[in-house]
Amino acid sequence: MEGVAWDDYFQRYENQALTFGYFSDPTHPHLLPSIVGLIIHPEGTKGTVVFAKVRIENSGASSIAQNFKLAFRLKGVDHNSILVEMPEELSVSTNPPLRFHRSDALYEKVMNTPIAPGAGVDGWLIFLFDSAQLDVADFDKGQFVFWLWDVNRDASETELAVKDFGIKPPEYVPGSALPIDTSRLVPTAAPSKKKPGGYL
Repeated sequence: MEGVAWDDYFQRYENQALTFGYFSDPTHPHLLPSIVGLIIHPEGTKGTVVFAKVRIENSGASSIAQNFKLAFRLKGVDHNSILVEMPEELSVSTNPPLRFHRSDALYEKVMNTPIAPGAGVDGWLIFLFDSAQLDVADFDKGQFVFWLWDVNRDASETELAVKDFGIKPPEYVPGSALPIDTSRLVPTAAPSKKKPGGYL
């Protein structure tokens, strides 16, 4: 490469690659969430309960994950949900039926136990959307946006359009009310320094 020292060229490439997350930065967490499972459960006037199975990969320094948020983006508007506590035991009449335990909750696995460099963790989260804002039929028309924060309170996000999830229609689970106490919210850490944004 005439006129450019190889070391300088490589350093510029390395800095760009780290900025865009092409490979790991061993000095800073880089948590990459993805939604790998989705169940939508209408709860009548209470709203719609969404079970999200989320996987977090860490390509940077060891870090916990905290302050999980799920919104549904419809026509440019983000409809927020609340994160509710996983019961000790919960059965959902999917086909085949699913049974959840508190230990399945993602926050139980990653809020106090750091995710090691190169490791990945998955778990379930339960969110409640207000029926006054969203009808269950709306979920085919937009996309979910999920955020989490690392130990430095930096945000990472991922998006998922229901129509692209590979389940047609999405796995809606109608029927009896779930034994979820929507007044029991998951504890969060101190407010984040940054608003939700793209991959950091």
